[in-house]
Amino acid sequence: MKHPHPATAHPVAHPVARCTAFAAVVAIGALSMSAPAAASPVSIAPEGVAAPATVPGTEPADPLSVVLAGTPMTLDAETEEALADATGALVQARHLTTSTDMRAKRAARIEEAAAEVRELVIAATAVSAEGTVAASAAAALADRTERASRSDGRSALPGEAADEASGDTGSPSVTEVSAAHLTEATEDLSALLESSAGDVVSEVVPGPTKKEIAAQKARARAKAEAKAEAEAAARAEAGRKRAAKLAAQAKKYGNGQIPSNLLCDLSFAPGHELRCDAALAIEDLNAAFRAAFGRNLKVNDSYRSYAEQVAVAATMGALAAPPGTSNHGLGQAIDLGGGISAFGSAEYQWMAANAGKFGWIHPAWAEPGGSKPEAWHWEYKTGA
Repeated sequence: MKHPHPATAHPVAHPVARCTAFAAVVAIGALSMSAPAAASPVSIAPEGVAAPATVPGTEPADPLSVVLAGTPMTLDAETEEALADATGALVQARHLTTSTDMRAKRAARIEEAAAEVRELVIAATAVSAEGTVAASAAAALADRTERASRSDGRSALPGEAADEASGDTGSPSVTEVSAAHLTEATEDLSALLESSAGDVVSEVVPGPTKKEIAAQKARARAKAEAKAEAEAAARAEAGRKRAAKLAAQAKKYGNGQIPSNLLCDLSFAPGHELRCDAALAIEDLNAAFRAAFGRNLKVNDSYRSYAEQVAVAATMGALAAPPGTSNHGLGQAIDLGGGISAFGSAEYQWMAANAGKFGWIHPAWAEPGGSKPEAWHWEYKTGA
């Protein structure tokens, strides 16, 4: 970048210059922090404070009119053109760094270049009627010129060659210096913005395709199903352990003497209960039967207390086991209806083929040709 020689400021800035410089700072700050849309008109109050001035039915002011609003002096055409280019570049820089996905390092470079342009715009608009520069703007120019003077590749700006030839070591015209320096800084910023625009496009990551979305959903479903299965398996294992513990305690009691708190209800047959390990097994058997026939097992009898065995024996006589000897009194026997009570039925044939998978058997004495054929009577692991 080419830089001018330092511009010398008066020890005490002219009041008009101070007022104008402050107005320029506010205006440029508004440019740098605004959205990329056209800036709203700005009026400069007598104290130099920028305020939005919206007039219904009017077009929004261009960026240059925002900066020059209230400027008390007339700028030459070169400076006005430089200011127009600079303010436009500032608006573009703000848009690119705030509304796009850009690497932090590149955004910092743009902001650094934009900060230089903003300071030079302030300098270019902070000239009083006498041609002096506000103290803050002069200091910014002096600092940048001092750093630029250490570079061997700097070319002379308008007015420098004539000054050196005449031996004049004073500052060149502030207007010339500001316009030339501002133009060069704006070009550097614009070049950086142009190169950055391509980077932003290349950094955009395309969204997932329909196939990828479907695969993601399938993985999510599979994960949820696996979790549900694992939880169900854990509950089932906990249920088996609890049933085994209660069954072990129930075995300590005599036939027909098992306390109710050591027996388990059947969810599909209200009012019936069995020893807990038998109850858990008949629940699983019922689920398989329901899948095959679309209905639950029909339970006619389950656990019988000793008193109930006495009542059944009195009613059925020789068809009932003597009280205290029936497997019903152990909570390990069940009498079923709903087709199972008839040998040769589809339901009975299904039970004969599948009940053993769940620990339920049809005892030999209850088989056809047995000592007391009973198609409805089924027992759970008798002897265990």
